[in-house]
Order: sequence, then structure tokens, then C-alpha cells
Amino acid sequence: MLSGEEVRSPGRRSLLQFGVALVAAGSVPGALAQAAADGAGTFTAKEQGILLALGEALVPGADLPRFLTHMLARRPHMLCYPFVSFPLDTAGFYRTALGALERASVRERLVGFAELSRDGRTTLLRELVTGQIKEWDGPPPALVYFVVRNDAVDAVYGSPDAYRAMNVPYMAHISPPALE
Repeated sequence: MLSGEEVRSPGRRSLLQFGVALVAAGSVPGALAQAAADGAGTFTAKEQGILLALGEALVPGADLPRFLTHMLARRPHMLCYPFVSFPLDTAGFYRTALGALERASVRERLVGFAELSRDGRTTLLRELVTGQIKEWDGPPPALVYFVVRNDAVDAVYGSPDAYRAMNVPYMAHISPPALE
């Protein structure tokens, strides 16, 4: 694990400065569209399929490919992963985790993760989080679950629209960027 001196997460001040700069420039929607275009090649079609199935298994309605592509294109990233101090770049972590999940699914179930039934995905994820997958060759399984589950929750519930749909007042300290 890296010490705090080796890895620095963006602080509150830098996040606020970034948001203020976008708002001052009047380019929030344009910046998000550009971020999506810049991050379009982040995941392969196969990885996007795995992410979509994984998001749906974790939190129904979580469009993880879209959410992660938008967030990974932002500077600084507004994701959980940069705060766990694991020694892979953010996109590399997701690619490595998805590859390990796919290989585990093929080894354990003889089909890829996206091809599993809903119950099959849930069972494999339960095995992931409890450390029961044989020959796991990715980042620590509990870390993968923790990070991706947080992303899935943010993808579904981390926006003002989601709160309106639940009839709950939205009172964010710092509003998240809208996904276009």
C-alpha cells in the first residue's frame, strides 16, 4: 500500500475550484459533452457488457459503462476508487477487475459474466465478496466489490433527478455533474 505522501487525493479545495471554474466559464454542459467524447474509448464493447451486467446485478438500473466513462473523463475523477490508495491508475483498476471477474466466471460457470442468469451473477458476486472464488487473479475481491458497488449506487442515486423520483429533498454539499 502506498503512503499518503506517495498518493494524493483531490482535496475539497481543488474540487471546488474545478466546479467554480466550469460554472464561471458557463461551460458545464459543454464540458460534460466533451468529457463523454474524450472517455468514449475507455472500455471495450466486451468490458461495457460486463459493466452493464455488473451494475444491474449490484443496483438495478445502474448504467455503469455510461457513468464510469463520464466520470473517468473528468479531472479530477469523482469516483470512490482514488480514495482507497490501491497502486493502479483508476481506469486500469476497472479493466483489471473486469478481466478477473470475466475469467472467474468462465472458470467457475463456463460462460462470461454478462451471459450468466441474474441468479448466477448474484451467486458469483456473493462468492467474490466472501473470497470463495478459486484462482482469483485481480485486485482484492472485497476491494472490487466495495468500489464497484459504490459506483453503482452513485450511478443510480447520486443525482438530483434520482432524489426527485424518490420524493426526497436533494441537499448536496457539492452537486455532482449531470450525465448527458
